Amino acid sequence: MACDNVTNRSVDENLVMTPDEKLHQQVSIVVYGYALPCVCICGIIGNTLNLIILTRRKLRKSIRSLEQSANMCLISLALADLMCCLFAFPTMFLTGKRFYPERGFLLYYEMCSAAIISAVIMVSTWITVTMAIERYLAICHPLSSGFLLTPYRTKVVLVNVYVLSAVFNIPVLWRYQIRENLCENATFFSVEQVLVGGNTTTENFYRSLWAAVGNFIPLILLLYCNVCLCRKIHKSYKLRKKFQVDYNKSPNDTGNTLTVILIVIVLMFFTLVAPSEIVKQITHATHNEDNFKYLTIEVITNFMQSLNFAGNFVMYIILSPYFRRVLKQMFCTFNFSKGNNMELKSYVSSYV
Repeated sequence: MACDNVTNRSVDENLVMTPDEKLHQQVSIVVYGYALPCVCICGIIGNTLNLIILTRRKLRKSIRSLEQSANMCLISLALADLMCCLFAFPTMFLTGKRFYPERGFLLYYEMCSAAIISAVIMVSTWITVTMAIERYLAICHPLSSGFLLTPYRTKVVLVNVYVLSAVFNIPVLWRYQIRENLCENATFFSVEQVLVGGNTTTENFYRSLWAAVGNFIPLILLLYCNVCLCRKIHKSYKLRKKFQVDYNKSPNDTGNTLTVILIVIVLMFFTLVAPSEIVKQITHATHNEDNFKYLTIEVITNFMQSLNFAGNFVMYIILSPYFRRVLKQMFCTFNFSKGNNMELKSYVSSYV
């Protein structure tokens, strides 16, 4: 490629920008340069702590089969969220950078990050769906759930979610390619976006398929399961109130807590994750990829999406006083194995 293409970029940056373009640039700098890295750091720390607590050996051996399956889902979800925060963090170094003097980490990161992050988002989405279906079966169809919801079956489903999500997002890698830009005696490298399969038909088919598998089908399943769970909880609450049953002394405290946690996770998904994917599909369907108003909205919804991947730690703290107590013990004593056994049993029965 000629040197003019490199120099023209710097010339264009000095031209007077439209208000929409200027707003998009300012929002991008704030979000990708400051806000997103801070959220990613919090998410890395929070999800690491989630994994430490959820993978404790005594916890796994103490809970029933149904809760073991749910706990596996929470561990897998924390791992997916941790990966998303890790892979999204380097975006702060890409702000305003278009050309690279050599084939280094940032060049390959810019080319591959979209595929990796898309795969991890799909993993997180379908793990959430898996949790919703399992809770739906456990609460609404308890007789059949004991056979269907086993730790082995759950493990197989989760492994398939990771593998199939990775395979499904391989074509995203074909959407980006490295281009050499020759300028006098120097060579610069850039990442260029192309059509999947080299034609519009394949590109549109893949985007439509991704929208269905990665967004709309999960949304329908989550909405159905969440409505059924909320109705079941409401009916259960009315029965308890009618017969004056103490909700706090229910023998199924663990299941109740898991259900509440799942409902909150699904609500967070609808609020923080779904808008970003919907905006991307609308932007492409209406051919507004160069419209700075849509691009600004996309930056904001991407940031909202990152909040979801970093927010589960805060949600666990709010919903579970025992999670707070164990976390406090972790930082105060640095030794869980010498803790009070009665307190551990109380924690297990009340959390996950």
